[in-house]
Amino acid sequence: MTRDDRLSSTGKPYAEISAGDLSVLTELQSEWEDLLGDTIRNEPFLHPAWFRAYASAFEAGKQIAALTVRRAGTLTGVIPLVRDTRCFGTLPARTLRSLSGKHSPRFDCIVSKQDHSATIEAAWQSLRADISWDVLEALDVPDGGAFEDLSAQAAKDGYLVSKWPTLLSPYLPVSESPADPFIQSPNRYRKARARLQSSLRRLATNGDVAFKCDSSDCRSALHRFVTMEMAGWKGVRGSAIGCSKQAMTFYSQVVEEFAKTGSLRIYTLWLNQTPVAMELGLVVDRTYFAPKATYDEQFASFSPGHLLTRHVISDLAEHGISRYDFLGPRARHKTLWAGEVLPHAHYLIFSPTFLGQLRHIAVDKVAPLLRNAKRRFVPDPQDQ
Repeated sequence: MTRDDRLSSTGKPYAEISAGDLSVLTELQSEWEDLLGDTIRNEPFLHPAWFRAYASAFEAGKQIAALTVRRAGTLTGVIPLVRDTRCFGTLPARTLRSLSGKHSPRFDCIVSKQDHSATIEAAWQSLRADISWDVLEALDVPDGGAFEDLSAQAAKDGYLVSKWPTLLSPYLPVSESPADPFIQSPNRYRKARARLQSSLRRLATNGDVAFKCDSSDCRSALHRFVTMEMAGWKGVRGSAIGCSKQAMTFYSQVVEEFAKTGSLRIYTLWLNQTPVAMELGLVVDRTYFAPKATYDEQFASFSPGHLLTRHVISDLAEHGISRYDFLGPRARHKTLWAGEVLPHAHYLIFSPTFLGQLRHIAVDKVAPLLRNAKRRFVPDPQDQ
């Protein structure tokens, strides 16, 4: 028995960092999936399949680092990270960054509810002992996330912590009554939602209207989604999935992996067997997550995106799904349905060195001044 085995078999949590290629994530899959059942936040973006897809598509060639914590041999915590180098102000830094980016709606530590505090403390002590990084960075951590507790541990030890507010992601607690699934939607938009019934009737004058949900034929459904998105403004601006080989690789793997587990939902509004609106969704623990949606802009006057959302909410209520998480930034097409928001923030932990202090000043003092100056001319689109 090695020293590591002896430590992990005691009652005290033991943390270590394994670095390498995708295999460091694959080797943990079974334990990781078991751990997710004992966490506060079991979401698709925290599953090993999501991180593997993200790493293979967007982090090729970079070193993956998985921090694990065990108590008596049982996995109680995982933090998937990637080693990188980037500048803060004009100062380069070695970073340990969350294995996430713009195609990951949120990130957090995966931590057991039963051993939360001890696991966080062990994880931080392991990170503190690792001298290979200057900045530890986590992107879009949700309010109340475990990474907040990790940052608090770092601050107690004299490390410099910055919190940068980012997303305000709307969500809707879905009514338990299928007869009125919109009861918790904002009352001020009640008339706008009611007018959708007229939009649906007008659309039906053009042919047969149908709503369908694909959960297994993922490749064909994703192809239809990508084709529709490419034909719209996202295709013109270059932000559609089909504009990026990396994004195509990522979403192809995501839909394939989550179709295997029965979590995938791709909703479609059809007109005469032609798709006019689509939404890519994932269901985990009675919550529906919607990372991507699109519609055929030729039918914009019928509000096809809202018609599809209306159907999705009704369908979720019928199947006992308790929450619709719209993800991403707050926007008018989401707040029409959802009045609650979940705040997110980037967290940065700087080593308490002289250069660390300068990097912290650049992020914590200078960057907010620049952001506020920009907001005088370009308002935050999330302000509503």
